[in-house]
Amino acid sequence: YCGCGLLAAQVNAQQTDQFITTIEKIKTGIAPVACARAAAPINFDVGIHGTAFFIDPHGAFLTAAHVIKGIVENKDKCEMPAVLIRLDGSSFEILNLYGLKFVASDCRIDGTADIARCKTIEDPSKAGKIVTKPTALEIASDVRPDGTAVAFSGFPVNGLIPYTARANIAGYQVVEMDPNRDQLRMLVLDKPAWPGSSGGPVYGVNGCVVGMLLQTGIGLAFARPGARLNEFVSSR
Repeated sequence: YCGCGLLAAQVNAQQTDQFITTIEKIKTGIAPVACARAAAPINFDVGIHGTAFFIDPHGAFLTAAHVIKGIVENKDKCEMPAVLIRLDGSSFEILNLYGLKFVASDCRIDGTADIARCKTIEDPSKAGKIVTKPTALEIASDVRPDGTAVAFSGFPVNGLIPYTARANIAGYQVVEMDPNRDQLRMLVLDKPAWPGSSGGPVYGVNGCVVGMLLQTGIGLAFARPGARLNEFVSSR
């Protein structure tokens, strides 16, 4: 089980309140994937291509492969891709955002699993102008049973403030056979996601990521399970 340090309290009758605290902390670890103008990191296109979440304090993040593919295929319209983070504080009342640029063509991609790992050019942990450093989220590999309460967070298209929804794990689905593995599975949630949330984390009340959002369906959302994310991150 994931030894996540976001929340130390045990899951109990106060789970609802704990989830609220967890959601606020998760927001410091996610960012919208947008396009910045190369000349100035504070000027950016508000069109959101997807959502990313950080996996280390030095700028490495995960998102959906189709988010990066969309940027690469439209490079004429996206001068410089970036993930947008808040320079200070956790409040979204004042959007003091900074674009951490990355090179989309340098991202490592698994097209079959629809996962991409990218790294920002600037190390946010060493940037003095960034007061509130991005939080690295921990990914759990254990399989959570059907009915487990989770939440997912992500940015809407053309929106710079994240949305969060609570859901339950509806089950797991084998979507196709992976030629390099036995099967490729999807984590199925009992609530749909919104456009722009692709690449966002699905997490439990303890703050551990159990999946990454990839697509939505009628009344459902689909995510790549944490075990597959960890396998991708640890592979070279």
